[in-house]
Amino acid sequence: MTATRLFVLSPTDTLFFRDGRPYNQGDEGLAHARSLFPPHPSTLTGALRAALALGRGWNGGSPWSGDLTADLGDGPDMTGGTLRFGAPLLLRMGNGGWEPLYPAPRALVGTDAFALLRPGRPLDCDLGDGVRLPEDPAGLRRKPVEDLWLTSAGLALALDDRAAELDASHMVRSDALWTAEPRVGLALDKASRTARHGQLYAPVHVRLADRVALAQPVEGLPEGWKPTRLVPLGGEHRTAMVDLLAEPPVPPRATAFKPAGDGTRRCVMLVLLSPARVGEGWLRPGALRDDGWAGAEIVSACLGDPVPIGGWDSRPGETRGVRGPRPLRAFLPASSTWFLHAPEGWSPPRPWLGDPTDARHGFGRFALGTFTDIHTDTGADPQGVV
Repeated sequence: MTATRLFVLSPTDTLFFRDGRPYNQGDEGLAHARSLFPPHPSTLTGALRAALALGRGWNGGSPWSGDLTADLGDGPDMTGGTLRFGAPLLLRMGNGGWEPLYPAPRALVGTDAFALLRPGRPLDCDLGDGVRLPEDPAGLRRKPVEDLWLTSAGLALALDDRAAELDASHMVRSDALWTAEPRVGLALDKASRTARHGQLYAPVHVRLADRVALAQPVEGLPEGWKPTRLVPLGGEHRTAMVDLLAEPPVPPRATAFKPAGDGTRRCVMLVLLSPARVGEGWLRPGALRDDGWAGAEIVSACLGDPVPIGGWDSRPGETRGVRGPRPLRAFLPASSTWFLHAPEGWSPPRPWLGDPTDARHGFGRFALGTFTDIHTDTGADPQGVV
């Protein structure tokens, strides 16, 4: 097996990624759909597994067998395979090569001056008694950042509880990385010179900016395996060029976890880098009981609205009976943030949250940061001013 490698996907034109809503040519009137972006991890892993299979001589239509199934896995769950994918990345070409960009933590607030929300004073609410909702440490009402991506240096500052040091060099807005491009598809009736019934549709594609690409790390790739150079990606017959590079970037993490309370616990901030399907214990404050996470306690959180993610099982031939769409499941979006108290010396049991099958696609990956708990750390500024 090789070390972890990095797949880089450079679109040849626009891209189009469906969500779970119906989008059929047979719809009455105008069928309209806007592309998701960035795509879900399983969308990229499906394209990359196909690229590897094509690179090994697969004809693009027959069922997988032999080393294809043994290494790439069978079906959308990658059953029996050896590959493990990391969180998808958005890359921007800089002077030193490709630079990774990460979604800004959902706890990051501000426009010109930035800060991270922190657990506030206990209060009674519909989540229970003594709940510590996130609050601005300066007592302001700054809005959470939207459509913002951080460089490695920017994410490192946020994870180290130094968001006040963020400036324009650490962040990139989404509209500088990609734009929406509406299109119209139309089939005319030759006799009436009007649109054919059910054949007028309006997809909204995504066009990446110059020198911007998608990427995903992979581990467990056998020696000598190389992807095909051109691979289908997403819907609407879109394609991308594939490059396989050496060592992928390592996400930053906090240099140290700050103490909480009497010093026997540490303040740990956990930020999702890719969507995660978690259990109910991750949705409310209190002690975590998941295997390996015992000892850590959720103090507060900034979680995004659930994202429905499905997929497509494209296995043909003898598996045709399972071919079709997969059921939608609810995931927390990337950037969702938890504030934890953990014992001294604690470390996460694994580098992902949620279901282990999802994790093979790169779901549930996270970065670890820290925060100052101004209501339990007696050495903190009582006003909590940044």
